[in-house]
Amino acid sequence: MKYSPNILRMQEFTGFYDMWTSLLGYYKTNEQAYMATERIYREHFGVNRYANFDSFKSTVSYHFNKNAPEKPKNKPVTRKKRKKK
Repeated sequence: MKYSPNILRMQEFTGFYDMWTSLLGYYKTNEQAYMATERIYREHFGVNRYANFDSFKSTVSYHFNKNAPEKPKNKPVTRKKRKKK
């Protein structure tokens, strides 16, 4: 069976995420869009990609936190010593 590139991309996080975001406008909740995305995935690959919506949300959070730009580190405040006269 030959799959379209969009379906094959769903095997990676970014492809599944892109499919989910493309479906968000068609559903009332994020979870409903997730369920539709899982349904598409299951129809083509026979299994769910994630155990549940919470698992998907955790993966999204991890992915975006991992790829976020590094926050600048706080430097300790040092005061200059006064010169004795």
